[in-house]
Parts: sequence; C-alpha cells; structure tokens
Amino acid sequence: MLGMDVKNKDVFDYEYDDDTGTIEINMLGSIYGASIEDYPEVMSRVINILQEIPDAGSVVLTESREYEYEEEQIALLREIAEAVRSISSQGYLSQDIQRDRCSQLYEEHLPDVQKKVFDELRKDPVGAYVELRRKKRHMRQDQEHAYPQQKRCLKYFIQDVIDPVMDTLEGCEMIRGAQDYLTGYHVGDRDIYREFFHPLVRPNFMLTKYMSLPPERGEEKDRYQVQGDVEVSIYDVPDQTRPVYHVNPPEFNLPEEKYKLLDAARRFMASHKPEEGEFAQPDKMQRVFENIGRDMLRDLATQMGLNLSMDELEALTGILNRYTSGLGVLELLIADPKVEDIYINSPIGESPIYLTHQDFEDCETNLIPTKEEAESYATRFRIQSGRPLDEANPVLDTETEVKGGKARVAVIQENLSPEGLAFTLRRHRSRIWTLPLFIKNNTINSIGAAVLSFLVDGNRSHLFAGTRGAGKTSLLSAAMLEIMKNHRIVTVEDSVTGDSSILYREDGDVRYGEVGDLIDGQLEKHSHQKMEGRKVLRENPDGIKVLSMSHKGHLRWSNASLFMSHEVEKNIYEIETRTGRKIKVTEDHSVFGMGEDAKIQEVKPKNLEEGSHIVTPRKLEVPTEGKDINLLDRLDELEGYFTGVELRERRKELKDIVKEFEYSESTIQYWIRENIVPAKVLHKLEYTPDIEEIEYKHKRQSSRLPALIELDEKMLEFLGLWMADGCYDDRSILVTVSNQECREVVKDIFERLNLPVKQHSDEHSLLVNSLPLKEVMQVFGFQGNAHTKRIPEWMFSASSEQRQAFLRGFYSGDGYATEDEIGIDLINEDLIEDIQTMLLLDGIRGRARDSGKMRSMRISDLDGLKKFKEKIGYIQDYKNQKIDLREKETTHDTTDTVPLPRETLEELCSSATEMHENDYIERGYQVGIQKLKQVKKGNSAAKDKVESLADTDIFWDQIKSIEKVSGEEKVYDISVPGDENFVTGNILAHNTLELPIPQMKDIGYNIERMKSESVITQVESEMSADNAIRTSLRLGDSALVVGEVRSDEAQALYEAMRVGAVANFVGGTIHGEDAYSVFDRVVNDLNVPTTSFKATDIIVSVNKIRSPDGLETYRRVTGITEVRKEWSENPQREDGFVELMRYDSNKDELVPTDTLLNGESEIISRISENIKGYKNNWEAVWANIQLRKKIKEAIVEKAEETGNDEYLEAEFVTKCNQRYHILSKKVSEEYGEQDPERIYARWKEWLDHQEI
Repeated sequence: MLGMDVKNKDVFDYEYDDDTGTIEINMLGSIYGASIEDYPEVMSRVINILQEIPDAGSVVLTESREYEYEEEQIALLREIAEAVRSISSQGYLSQDIQRDRCSQLYEEHLPDVQKKVFDELRKDPVGAYVELRRKKRHMRQDQEHAYPQQKRCLKYFIQDVIDPVMDTLEGCEMIRGAQDYLTGYHVGDRDIYREFFHPLVRPNFMLTKYMSLPPERGEEKDRYQVQGDVEVSIYDVPDQTRPVYHVNPPEFNLPEEKYKLLDAARRFMASHKPEEGEFAQPDKMQRVFENIGRDMLRDLATQMGLNLSMDELEALTGILNRYTSGLGVLELLIADPKVEDIYINSPIGESPIYLTHQDFEDCETNLIPTKEEAESYATRFRIQSGRPLDEANPVLDTETEVKGGKARVAVIQENLSPEGLAFTLRRHRSRIWTLPLFIKNNTINSIGAAVLSFLVDGNRSHLFAGTRGAGKTSLLSAAMLEIMKNHRIVTVEDSVTGDSSILYREDGDVRYGEVGDLIDGQLEKHSHQKMEGRKVLRENPDGIKVLSMSHKGHLRWSNASLFMSHEVEKNIYEIETRTGRKIKVTEDHSVFGMGEDAKIQEVKPKNLEEGSHIVTPRKLEVPTEGKDINLLDRLDELEGYFTGVELRERRKELKDIVKEFEYSESTIQYWIRENIVPAKVLHKLEYTPDIEEIEYKHKRQSSRLPALIELDEKMLEFLGLWMADGCYDDRSILVTVSNQECREVVKDIFERLNLPVKQHSDEHSLLVNSLPLKEVMQVFGFQGNAHTKRIPEWMFSASSEQRQAFLRGFYSGDGYATEDEIGIDLINEDLIEDIQTMLLLDGIRGRARDSGKMRSMRISDLDGLKKFKEKIGYIQDYKNQKIDLREKETTHDTTDTVPLPRETLEELCSSATEMHENDYIERGYQVGIQKLKQVKKGNSAAKDKVESLADTDIFWDQIKSIEKVSGEEKVYDISVPGDENFVTGNILAHNTLELPIPQMKDIGYNIERMKSESVITQVESEMSADNAIRTSLRLGDSALVVGEVRSDEAQALYEAMRVGAVANFVGGTIHGEDAYSVFDRVVNDLNVPTTSFKATDIIVSVNKIRSPDGLETYRRVTGITEVRKEWSENPQREDGFVELMRYDSNKDELVPTDTLLNGESEIISRISENIKGYKNNWEAVWANIQLRKKIKEAIVEKAEETGNDEYLEAEFVTKCNQRYHILSKKVSEEYGEQDPERIYARWKEWLDHQEI
C-alpha cells in the first residue's frame, strides 16, 4: 500500500507491508530527522498514518539509517490517534455543545482547545495535555473572580469540553506514564519522549535490528574489544537472570557522509549477485568482493568529495564486505573469542540472539535478526555445505568460517521447528586450549593440571568424560600438549587407485577423468605437505566438488577438503559388480554394504565375496547447460588462422606481440590488409572480434569453418556417429554409415559446413577433405581410434537434450536393439565406462561385461528400456520399432532389488500383506525396490525399518568378482567432510580422514586423526584396529587419539588402549558424568567386553557446575579416577574405581585424595617403575608432580603480571613444556638424579627472560 505523493517536505511517502505489519516511511530528503521522539512533525505524520492503518505493528523511518519502532511503542501513538478520533466523534469540540448565554465564552476558548487537540496533540501529546491542564487550572482561577453567569459558563466549559478531553487523554498509556515528569515541564521539550521511544537502529544496508541504548538500569560488568574496533559490554540488569551482551559495531557510529557512501556502494554491489559456485567457496568470494568493494568505495568517495585515508578505506571495505558477501553482524559474534555458542530461535524476529559467553554464561544480545536475514543465512549455509535443507532434509549440519573465528552450524526448518527456521552455532576456539588457560578460568587447579600432566606424560590410556558442552574435547586437546614432540599421533588412511574414474566439479565446471589425474594435478598446482611418504594438500583452492551420498542415501555435490597420494605395499583389491562397475582399493578402504540391522554399513574388501551387494548410485546428477563449439575458447590450441578480423587499429599491439613469434613486418602488413591473423596471435591480443563475422581456416588448406558451430540435435547425432564408427586420415574425416537415415545426418552436417561430401571406396563410408574440421574436432576431444576414443569431458555437462542426441548417434552407429535388450559391443573398455556413466545421468543402468575380446554393455531392465526409448532412441526407425514395451509391465524387477537381511524379511512377511513368506523366506527371492515402496505405503509394523531404503538414490549392485591384483601401487584419497564418502568408478567409496587439529601441526606436532565420521552409516568409524596398532608401533613412540567414543569403534579403541597401556598415550572422549557412567556406556551400550574395559587407566570427568542461586554455571574438572584391574564384573562394587582427585564444592576446586597423597595409586606406581629413580620412591614422584604444579602456576602468573594472555596459548605453553624436559635431562646428567629445585630454578630463570 503506497502513501500519498510528497507535496511538502513535512509529508512523507510510506509503504505498508501487510505480511509483516510494518509501515516504512521514506525520510530521505526531508528537512526533519528520522526520529519520532525528536521531531513533532514526524510524530504527527506517524499518528496520521496510524489513523489510516490502525493494524500496523511497527514503523520504520528510513534515512541513511533505519529506525524501527516496535509494537509496544507504536501502541502509544495508536492510542493518541484513537483519542483524537474519539474526541472528534463524541462531539466534545463541536459548536453545538454551547450552553445558553455562553456563546461568547465558547467562541473565545473553544478554538484554542480545538487547536490543541487537532493540531498540537499529534505533534506533542504531552505538551497538549499539559496546556489543557493549565487551561483548566486558569479557568478555575477565573471562576473565583467571575460574575455568576460567567462563572456558570466557565463551569460548563470545563465540564463539557476540557474534562472529557482530558479524561480521554488520561486513558492513554503515554499520558499516564508522563505524570511523574510534568512538574516544571516546559511545553515543547522533547526529552520526555526519549523515555518512551527507543528505536532499533541499523544502517539501511543491514537487516539486523539493533538496540543501540544500553539496557535500562543495567550495570556494566565488563567491557572489551573484538578485532580492535568492535566494542562489547556486558550488563547485569535488575530482575533479569541473563546478562546482556551489548555489541557496538563501528558501522553504527559512522558520520552521515560515510553512511551515504556505504549505502551507494552497497547498491552498486547488489548488481553483482554471487552465484552458487561463489557461495560454495566463501574465502574466494570474500576476496573478490573485497577487491571490488575497495575499488568502488575509492571511486565513489572521489565522486562525493570525500578524502579517505587508507585506514578509513580498509575499515569501510570490511564493513561493506560483511554486509554483501558475509554474514552481517553474525560475523562479529563468531569473531569474539569469548563467545562459545550462538542461538537464533524461532519465530525469527520475536526474540534477540542469545549466546553462551566464556565468562558470563547465558546472555541475550542487543541484536534481533529479521526473517529475511534468517532465510539469507539458511541459503548461504545450504550452498556452502552443498547439502539440502528442505522438507525431506529438515536439518542442516555444516561449518562456517569468518575472519577471527569459525563455528559448527546446525539449522532446522519448519518440519522440526513449527515456528520456522532456527539456528545454533557452536564456535570453535581458533587456538588450542592449554592447561594454563584452564587454570586461569578455574576449570582445573594447578595441582590437578600437574597430576594430569604426569599421567599423560606417563603414556597412560585416558577417557575424558562429560556432558555436552562441558569441555571434554577441549581438555583432551590441552592434555595432548603434554605429550613430548618426539612422539607421534598417528592414523591410517583409506585409499583408491589412480585409474578409478570420477565425475567432479572445478570452479563450477563439470569435469570427468581419473582420480589420479585429479589429485596429482592438485598436488602439482598447489603447495602441499610431504610426510611419511605421503603428499597431502589440506585445502581446496580450486573449489573441487565430488559426488557424495547423505545418510539418507541422497546423492549430492560436496566440497572436498583434502587430497592425498602415497605409495603403498599392501593388498589391492579390484571389485567388479554385475553391472560392470569397477574400483580398485586398498585392503583398508571401505565401500558400503547392508548391515544385519538393515542399515548401511562400511565393508572392507576382504570381507566381501561374490554375490555381496554394495552401494552404487542409481543416477548421477550434474548441472547442465547448452554447449556450442566456440573456437575463440580454444585459441591457444589451434594452429590455423582466423579471417575477417579487423586489425588496422591494433597495429602497435600486433608489433609488440609478434616479436615472440618472430614474424616479419611484411607479414603483419599482410594480416592487416587481408584481415587475417593466426589463432595464437589472436590469443595474445586484448581484443575479442565479433564471432559472427569471422571464420577459421587451417594453415595448409583454404576451406573455412564458422568460428561458432551450433551444437544442435543433428550436429550431436553426427558426433555420436563419428564416435561410434568414425576416423581420420591425413586430411579427411570419415564416418562409416551404411544405413540411409544415418547417411542423411552425416550429409546434412557436411553440407551445412559447405564441405563437399564424397563416398569412400568401401561404399559404406562418407568423407570430407577438411583439415579445419579435423583439427577442431580433435581440439574439442573427438580423437583417437577404436581402442583409445573417449567421450570429451565437456559432453558430461552438456544439456540433457544434447547428451541424448549424442548417445542417439552413438547407438545408431554401433548399437543394436532386440525385443528384450539394447546393446553395444566395443573393444574399448574405457569408452564403455564413459557410455555407462553418461547413461547414468539419465538414470539408465547399463550392464557392462567382457565378451571374448570385446567389452559389451546391455540395457535389459524395464525401467532402463523405457527411459532409453523415451529419451534417446535410434536414428533408424526399424531399431526403434524393435523396442516393443507393450507387453512388458511387471511389478517385480529382479535386476533392482534391496538385499534385506533375513530377520528384516521375516518381520516384513509377518506384518506386510504385500509380501509372502513363501517367496522371500522359503524361495529366497530378493525384495524389489518397487515392492519395498509398496510396503512403505502400507500399514506394516516393520515399514519404518525399511522406509529410508525405499526412497534413495542407491542401486544395490551385486559383486561379480573380487580379486587381489597387486601389493604395491600408488593410491589416492579425497576427504569429504560430513558425508565422508565419494563416488568413484560409479561406486560409493569411503573417503580418507581429515585432521581436526591442524594448529598442533603448526607448532611442530606430527599429528593425524585416528578416526573419521561417516554420515551415511550414522556411526563413527575408523581404520581396522590391528592395522592402526601395527602402524603406531612401527612408527616408534606414537600416541593414538580418538575423538568421541560413541559407537562401534569402541572395541577398536580398546584394542589400541591395550597396546597404549604398554608404551603410548591413548585418549578419547565419551559422554558420561563420572567413572561408573563411562563403564555403563562402554560395556552395556557399546558392547565392549567387561574385561576389555580394564584397558582404561584413567577417567577424567569434566562437568558443568551450577551456582547455589541457579543463575550461573561453571565448567569444572570434577574428578580424576584410576581404573584398577583386580575386579571381575562391576568395578563400582568391587573397588575398581579409585579416585585420585575429587571436586570439593565448598572450595570450588579439585583436591587430592588420601590415595594420591599416600602414594597408593597403582597407575602412578606403574608409571614410576619405568622411570629411573622413581621406582618405590613416592617422594620423588610427588616432587615431580609439585614441580609441574609450580611450572603451570608460573606460566599463569607471568600472563597476569604482564597482562598478556599470549603466555597461556599453545605456542608458548609447548615451549615451556619442552624447556622443562630439556632442563630435566641436563640436571639429571649433571647430578645423577632429578633435582626438582634445580630444574625449577633454571626453568624459572629461562621464563623470566621470555618476552612475547
């Protein structure tokens, strides 16, 4: 709804949004500011609009900033508007109310009251009320001295006019709330309105609502800065349990001219909307937008007469980038190192953003997101992750990274959140936690840290237990810094061989090739690491995406995060399926099969056999676009000339370029005169000719081709016919076509290109003599012979119509059709795989197999036959007529089945009317996918168990053969975060593992992850335990670290622990509050044998502790417990759990138990037995623990004395730990024993000289 045109500067345009109930008033160009509280004319206009639109819930005044007045404040003005209407409708100010013989008094005073109500009341409600009250007081004073008739008239006027008006006004909340401010009130003073109106302010280039004023009666508890220019204050507010996190970004404190500059730049930037490919590479997109934005701001500033320093320009560029390619104010929260969790609740816009603060726990912010902004967040996270967020996939789990921080993001939508989108962001600390940091924030005390340091250094197996968000993973990473750097933390990676085919996307373009070529290309192109014989690239500069599968079995494009190659000496298995798909993998590399619980699970190749079923994609999805052959795209590959190129104005540029090609001046003159130029020279020119006006000729032939060749249906059919049965000789292109319909296609294309068609002497082939066409076809990928031809990779992303026309030509030239089957037979195995992949793009499953010396491929399933006939077909009518599908309707396709385990089949047969035990149990039939979909629609009690298998992109392919093919080969890995799998060889393969802690590598640790998470199986997974152990021992002193223990990997972890208990640190995290809850979870939930649990040496419990008033929570280490070995069934009842330290709630810290103080710890005694001078010498052991305690305390004191927390960070703490070990060795060598006092004195002297 659009308001009136502007006729005067005090009348403003407005628009009303029926959906949001918001009135937006344009204040640009107004002589008044965008403020209800400061400008009476603005208040009057808003009240007038509210009389027109009484249902409005908020008002936004738009200038260079937006000022939003929400429902509670607008209700105050709505009451004034209603009061004006009521006073008018009740007739209190009508001339008709005059009493007899009072006309003179009414004529004198009524206009004054009418002015106050109908004019001043809208502009200054309190002032109008005060003037009416004063008028009433003056009239009563006049009554005391008036003659009787005048006194009576004054009484009537007060009674009939002033009192009803004042009563109406006193019913308004604003007037009632102003009563305490009216003593000494000066009419026209607008300060009183600032008590009622507090707009949410934001620059008009952002969406977030911002409460600029600190909370009323708030007491500031802390103030600090983030990224140097963002001020954060924490306020305690009376009667409010949550503190207020008040952020004051620089964009809210700019002068007016800079707001105008930013707004103008934003409008220009809006014309460049990022494409999905750009969002998928946020770092690259931000860099591009930053450069564009900086240049634009500089140019606009010059146009506007603004003189910006470099610092000012960079600051404005950062702000502009934040609100164009970034996440807006959300970036500021993620960048705050003290923020741990961020919550955006539904319904969006009705509550502020909440967060968890390192020092103040749960806080509410002064930021309120809008619905539009939330939808923008959801879109960005969806595109960046490459994962769906829709009705079928209502939860999105991904990560985001901004300057200064990164966070794990969880998004839920309407299906799970009835009131709309909601977000949770768990901020990752960008730096590693350390024990001194935990000491400073009281999570653990110095003696607790010292005991933990001793135990970790003693190579014990640890489980760090706690509830969600308690900090167990952070404590584990801090403990890992106590490991000496001469130890390794190792893992084993899975691998595939380099000849496996793969579809992938690079910078948005679809590519098709071999895994080895892809990864070798990335490793050669970009700087990578070399370690233990491996080449590793831990980033994705080119935005490589591969096809992966979600846990629901849906295929999608996902970002790769790691590329690796290495030589191996281990068993390599080649797996071939019934449809002819092939993959070669190492013995440690998993594919995916069906588990006993009817869920997808990882399967090692050595556990597969002929007849096993594995997961393969039912259909491949790629982004497509129509293609044409544009010769200007391949100038650097062409050897001929372009004619029709106007060169006269490029004489100087030509002379500079041709020097490197050693052309003469006369040659250049010839080019200019004849409008001809070599392709390689045109490639260097900063000039793009009109492609419609130029042609291409070979240097050894005069025939010409258009520079743009349209790839229409006929042209693609021709290329398919050439791929099937075409070749080249020295100057010609030959296509063997004996059928007349196919011959017409070839003739049509040759004639279209103005090439004379000849018939070969074999009487079956057509040919043309054209070097330009031969060269162009070869450059665009049509090359090789019957043994070496491959489909050009650009064809895989051509439009579906173009791909289908190409396949139509290919099958028409080299394929056959029968009533039951469509097939081809070739001697080229790679080309068969290409065709199979291309058919999968249309959901057609071809079955490839060896047939003598040939490789054949058949399509015989009903669905495939239908799709082929409908989408592809043949050029020849007689072949199309052979595909007769009229009698071939069936409800059970034996080629498309789901290998359900017997137990699940029995459940389905007993409860689903669609399934009969005689068929599926006694006869052993497999369940077809169509049958499974029928079961899903029914009311079977077991249908939930198979529902996820009925609607997937999975085709369960059966293994035809599996063989060991070598023991030494170069293998390759790709990591796909989240899904942890990728499609290669048209088979779904598990991917390699990705390090979660690269920061430790940066400070000198040789560290790898032990496990990876596979979303498709919905469980954690790792390498086989025996191989992991063997590798760790072979590498010497090696620590094994598992992230969270939550599923089947527990048994493998305990294998690692049994080895780790001998010589190496083994650590992991697990959900549990104390030692017994860990035992209960490991043994009863994760099915680890009771005796195996004894491999656990130490359980460290970390939990959230609440304050007595319940308003605050604190993270605390609540116990360090050793697990003894002399028990049989229940360690709790049989004294298998012995506390070394326990949390004392009165002291709010860990305290040593008598067991520890008296030297009765069996674990520590076992450590001591392997250290010279410590065996049977508890005093020496305790002295060492006390030494570690003093070192931790000294580090914290150093940070506090200098005011520099860098002394608490991993880089310095690791130096301190290494210095301690070096000095311990020196003192021991000098004095023959460990002397804690001497060690500490030297270490402290070293510390005192350290500066950061």
